[in-house]
Amino acid sequence: MKKIVLFLVLSITLGISPNAFGYGLGDAESSIIEINGEKLKIKTVITPEVIEEENSQFELKIQLLNSVSEEPVSNVGYHLKILDSDDMVLFEEYVFALDEFLFLTFNPNENSDFQFLGDKNSQEFWTSSSNSPLSVSGPVFLDGGIYKIQTSVKMLNEQDVKISNNFETILIIGEIVPFQITDEGKNYDLEFITYFDKIEDIIFDKQLNSVKANMKFNWDENSIDPIPFVHSEIYLPYVWEKFINHEINTFVNGIQVFGLVDKSQEEQIIVHFLINNKQLKTLSSQIDDEDHDKFIFEIRTGEPIEPISGTSKNTGKDDAMVKLSSESDWKVYFWWEPTGELLPEDETTFNIMFHDPDTNLMQKNITYDFFIYQNNEMINSQVDSQTPSGHDLKEFLFESEGDVQVVIKNINGVDTSAEFAFYVGDESQKISIPKWVKNNAQWWSENNIDDDTFASGIEFMIKEKIIFVPETQQQKNENAVIPDWVRNNAAWWANDQISDKDFASGLQFLIESGIISV
Repeated sequence: MKKIVLFLVLSITLGISPNAFGYGLGDAESSIIEINGEKLKIKTVITPEVIEEENSQFELKIQLLNSVSEEPVSNVGYHLKILDSDDMVLFEEYVFALDEFLFLTFNPNENSDFQFLGDKNSQEFWTSSSNSPLSVSGPVFLDGGIYKIQTSVKMLNEQDVKISNNFETILIIGEIVPFQITDEGKNYDLEFITYFDKIEDIIFDKQLNSVKANMKFNWDENSIDPIPFVHSEIYLPYVWEKFINHEINTFVNGIQVFGLVDKSQEEQIIVHFLINNKQLKTLSSQIDDEDHDKFIFEIRTGEPIEPISGTSKNTGKDDAMVKLSSESDWKVYFWWEPTGELLPEDETTFNIMFHDPDTNLMQKNITYDFFIYQNNEMINSQVDSQTPSGHDLKEFLFESEGDVQVVIKNINGVDTSAEFAFYVGDESQKISIPKWVKNNAQWWSENNIDDDTFASGIEFMIKEKIIFVPETQQQKNENAVIPDWVRNNAAWWANDQISDKDFASGLQFLIESGIISV
């Protein structure tokens, strides 16, 4: 049984909005055309997301919008055409939207003629509305691939439109292609899912241990411009040992690219190709001329793999810091060399490693953005960093002490991030006081809480490492009294009249006096 998958979910998963150029990830918008002094655009939506059986019904909704107000326009007459990627016209008809939606249902079949279930108006336009769609049966949407939806506005506000206009949106319907490969006398069932155009053939190369899938594609820059990305997936059976026990490398037209390999499933390995617009343009300049009319997806077996439990690198306190990315799609390792305490003016090398969160295997061919913040100000940014090996090095020198956050984001073009926090400077002299502690200081300075409550609260927060103050010699003094100047400091600090350092001097006095025991 053939299944057809509508390319919709990636607009949510990858954080990509509908494309202004007209390519649709579930829904698409056209460019803007001015008609009778009004700037207009077309929005098209096709559903459902997943078609489980052949010849299942598609619903197509077309809406004319004012591009300034985003308000829909009702009672519009259209000349509608649906074309394939070769610009062959599959469907053409005059239709009229009785309300804000032109709503058609398509029942794909291989009959040569179209059949309609609906009514025509006095101008011989088929009519449709949100509650009464026009039903069409015939040879359209039979296969996955690229479909161009062209609409010309012929009637607007009960008047004929004389000006020439043509709105175009492009919808992409994915297709699951099952195929079988024979390797060393065994048969393996695989699936290839393309979320772009139809796959023309699939080839297994026994010498390279390579699987290739060829898709028609125009690598000219003008053709690439409106494409946000190209996505496909290969599903490999877990019983195919040469893939489960080896690295899986991914290529496009013979050029190695990043591929996300998911080995977390019980029965299948899923290899994702996600090639964004910037990568497409880079590849276009590298691909041989004879291959400029095709897109060749390829996977090859690589080196044998050994699970990695972690990293032996040490920061001087604990093992390398490890964070799961915000979308749980990466495990990121971070540490620095030389190990130990980071001080201003010391040359430092940051190490960054990208691992699969399920297998903990280091991944190759990574692009990412790298930012350093110190004391809440960005002091370094490196966009589009690349590491072919999956282990990158960054040289840096801090000029001053303070709290630091390293932010790694936009990993392989996906909106996901990992953050690492640490301190630069002599840890024994570190001052770090959360802003919410100012409430306690304010209440104490106003005598809303007594000395013992304030002192015990500060003592607890220092012990729990919520507050950091420079190390101080401590003495026992059971009868010590908190002097007024410390209370005044607390009031001034709560009102932002003195610095954290000035307030910390008061806390140091409480420690030295034995009022606070740490």
